[in-house]
Amino acid sequence: MPLERGASVKIELEEALELIKANIAPIMKADDISILDAAGRVCAEDVKSPICVPPFDNSPLDGYALRAEDSHMPLEVIDSITAGMESEKALQSGQAIALTTGCPMPKGADCVVAQEKTKKIEGKIKPLEILRPFQNFRKKGEDVDKGDIIIKKGQVIDHIKIGMIASCGMNMVKVYGKPKVAVLATGDELWPRWKGPLPAGKIYSSNDIMIYTRIKELGADMIKLEAARDDKEDLAKAIVDIAKDVDLLITTGGVSVGVKDLMPEVMKDIGAKTIFHGINIKPGSVAMFSRYDEMAILSLSGNPRPAAITLELLARPILAAMMQNKDIELTPKKAIMQGNFEKISPSRRFVSGIFPNALLDIPSNSPPLRVGSEVTIWMSNSKI
Repeated sequence: MPLERGASVKIELEEALELIKANIAPIMKADDISILDAAGRVCAEDVKSPICVPPFDNSPLDGYALRAEDSHMPLEVIDSITAGMESEKALQSGQAIALTTGCPMPKGADCVVAQEKTKKIEGKIKPLEILRPFQNFRKKGEDVDKGDIIIKKGQVIDHIKIGMIASCGMNMVKVYGKPKVAVLATGDELWPRWKGPLPAGKIYSSNDIMIYTRIKELGADMIKLEAARDDKEDLAKAIVDIAKDVDLLITTGGVSVGVKDLMPEVMKDIGAKTIFHGINIKPGSVAMFSRYDEMAILSLSGNPRPAAITLELLARPILAAMMQNKDIELTPKKAIMQGNFEKISPSRRFVSGIFPNALLDIPSNSPPLRVGSEVTIWMSNSKI
């Protein structure tokens, strides 16, 4: 139920995350896109190979194709081919065909001897090892058989998977749509960068750019970057207008309990449903999550550091649910402190870590942390 302005009801982070998941629906719309644009997208259907990979029996190395039963004798080299060529000759007993890696296996051959494992004897080649049938022999469909699923529905597509799709001769792949996201910065004190030097009492607007670029890094479509004054009518109009085109709105500022913290009242005025307002963490305890029509609204502090921390903790699960991409969601893991953290933490505190994309989770009533202490960090499986 919506919370009254100034209400001090706060919930634990874990409950907030559950409420987010319960109130976010995945974007089911799917698009066929070029594989050149597919990195980081979520596959919307099982991708089946229309061909065998490799499409023919071939040699995995440079050498000579022969019959295994002839590997004990000198062999006459009757042809020589390189990748992209196919020999028109069929091997008979006592014969070999020189070939390079990737060449189709000649008719009659069932193995390949490496070039460096042969010697020349009176114009012929003599294998220096006895080979077995199908030794050094890559069979048709050995990597992928026709009809094999090479990418499963719901998997995140990366460069390796794109290479697999390309090797099967496909140019397009069906992926789930991206959420459309807008950022709204609030505050009479904000001064746009393009207006030049700061007037007295103003600060440059930076949270909006930080949020905009971070959400773009996480894979969403950023379509609007807006600003509004500390005025209820101005804020309400901005939110209602944005909702026409957007799946997720992230606001910064106006969400605490000060005279100009109007966002909770605005949510009530426009008929939005406040899912929660306030989390038992520092920094960023004033974060609020709401829904207005089909749009989710995440409202963050106007203070840059709390905004950045709660953006990671709360925006990631929203995007993960919308994009059906669990890789970008933060999950708790154990780690060992490599340095000291000297502060006492009366409240649960989150601190940016040196470990890539990690937040250190310090429980409430914690003394300073020392090198070697086991701690909890929140991090994602993705590289962003």
